[in-house]
Amino acid sequence: SHLITWRSAEINTPNGWVDYDMQIFGTNIHAFAFSDGSSITAGTVVNTGTPAVGNVPYYSNTTGTNVAPSGAMIVGASTNLNVIGGVTGNNVVVTNLLTAKTGGGATFVVAANDAPTRIKVQADYVCDGSSDQVEINAAIAAASPNGTILLTPGTFSIASFIALPANSHLKGSGAATILFLANGANTNVIQAINATNVLVETLAVDGNTSNNPDTLSSASAGIVLVNAHYSLVRNCWVRNAGRDNVLLQTCIGASVENCVLQGAATIGVRFIKCTSSRITGCTATTSVNSGIDLDFQCNNCIVANNNSFSNTQRGIFVEEGFQHITVAGNNVTGNGAVGIEVNESTPANGQSSGCAVVGNIVNNNGTDGIRVRTAADCWVEDVTLSGNVCMGNSSTSTNTYSGIKLAFNVTGTNRNITVTGNRCGDRKTTQTQKYGLS
Repeated sequence: SHLITWRSAEINTPNGWVDYDMQIFGTNIHAFAFSDGSSITAGTVVNTGTPAVGNVPYYSNTTGTNVAPSGAMIVGASTNLNVIGGVTGNNVVVTNLLTAKTGGGATFVVAANDAPTRIKVQADYVCDGSSDQVEINAAIAAASPNGTILLTPGTFSIASFIALPANSHLKGSGAATILFLANGANTNVIQAINATNVLVETLAVDGNTSNNPDTLSSASAGIVLVNAHYSLVRNCWVRNAGRDNVLLQTCIGASVENCVLQGAATIGVRFIKCTSSRITGCTATTSVNSGIDLDFQCNNCIVANNNSFSNTQRGIFVEEGFQHITVAGNNVTGNGAVGIEVNESTPANGQSSGCAVVGNIVNNNGTDGIRVRTAADCWVEDVTLSGNVCMGNSSTSTNTYSGIKLAFNVTGTNRNITVTGNRCGDRKTTQTQKYGLS
């Protein structure tokens, strides 16, 4: 931010201050007047005259709006800040005019429209509450490469996606930083495509799913990373996406950590064709499909220490051509269908090989607690179920489903399936779980 003061020898008349002219130029300027007697209106853009160095003046009184002969205001600008006096020789004195920051590792602050003024005056960009991704994307461009974009507390209205390039860092101020998808936008809120080393943290995303319904022709996920190797999403609150809350596709070495994922129209967090990636410490709840899904040819991925509950279908789903997956230490309770399912249903995916389901608590789910399933002509091998607790499942249909279910099609190939050291039972007054293992 920049403190600008001014003074003039002009005199006061009954019609205002006479012939005092001043213009402020720059890129993304925002000003907040605090001078006694000043008539400057913060946030007003006036396009008059010929702007210096091709920039649009933020404030100009050359068309008759006069200001007091002295005053002060805070001005923020990302680049090209310039203050000039009028042609009539007024004496404009500028003090504490700082050089604007540039990219290459700089931190740029973007303020929400409803942020307090004391926060706005320190920001490099201030949003107006409509299509706020414009200011955020401008800050991202200014910070590139290797810069950080810090979002203040407040609600940012997003009408199109926020695009993150490689080596970028988008950081909020905790749950009070809310990226809210505008009605009918039907877009991803944050996305990084073919961008490595991206970090998204400590912010909330609200997909406003009631006004952005899931359709096959639209992308309405909360956070999407595609070919974003070695990227990280952590400490975020992502809810109400029209599709997945968080989606990672064809990523290597990526992670989703310590996020709260609520109310997705499809899945809380989904990996597709990811390698050596992990989902850890997350809470996934109230999604229409699964809380957590390793979907289609994920390899050497870990799902650990998560809490997946009250999803309409599965708590955790491992499916379709998986290789070397670990599902460990998760608490999977009260989901509408299976707690944890390991599944192969498409022969064209080839062999699904290597899945360790270890040390999970899987209680009170609607159908089976843990299920390993193959469809006709499919292949599953080297699956280990060990040290899991499966209690009181089959909650939607009494005496029907099991703590652990091995559901193998007779035309499929199922080999090296190991079930050891699990505890299955039902202590409810009216027991629902039919078998411990079937």
